[in-house]
Order: sequence, then structure tokens, then C-alpha cells
Amino acid sequence: RYNPQTHHADVIFGYVTPQTTVKVRASAQCQEVSIAQQINARNVLIPTIASNGDVTLRWERQLIPQRPVFGGGQREENASYIATTLKPSDSIHVQWKDGPWNAIVNIPIDGTDVHSGSNVSIRREVTF
Repeated sequence: RYNPQTHHADVIFGYVTPQTTVKVRASAQCQEVSIAQQINARNVLIPTIASNGDVTLRWERQLIPQRPVFGGGQREENASYIATTLKPSDSIHVQWKDGPWNAIVNIPIDGTDVHSGSNVSIRREVTF
């Protein structure tokens, strides 16, 4: 991919099996690999490791069994899930999507200390 406005280019490779997805993203500035593993019918774990030393762990929990959730892909409007992303010594990000409702919590952390400046947003999508 190339963005002519920013002159930024990157390459994304992926490999998918029924329960595992591997994604490699590489640019001149950073390279990262993510491995999404379907643990069971409702849970997915996605660790990501970057060349700059950043590590994240995302856990996706499907709330309604008949709606698939897997590896941070596109979800239908009325999806129902909770996704938590931990960036050690940086932040915890929680998204709770329940149909048209979407709640997002961002909590900055430093080691085991929680800093002030947490953000919470709740919104409802309305279709006219």
C-alpha cells in the first residue's frame, strides 16, 4: 500500500487457517507480526510483536454465539462482543459493542500504576 499524500508505504501479508490467522505488516519504520488464535467458539487471543519492542495482547469475547468474531475483522452492525487490548506500561483499551451501542474505555498505565486521564465514551448508532 502507498499513500501519496504522506509518501508512506507498507506491505501486509496474511495466512489464514480455520482457527489461526497470521498477519505480518512491514514498513520502513516498523515491522510487526500478529497471530490470532481462536481459543473456542467465543474467544480469540491476538498477541502482536513489533520490531520497536512494542508488545500488545488483545482478547476478543463474543457475547452472542451465532455471530462470529475472529481476529479483529469487519463485524456486522448488530455484533455483540467485548475486546480488550493490553499494551504493557502504556494502556488498557476496552471496547464493548452490543448491537448499536458501543462503549470504549482507555486507561493509561505505567507498570502496575493507573494514571489519571482515563477516557470513557458511549455512543449509539442511529440509522435514519
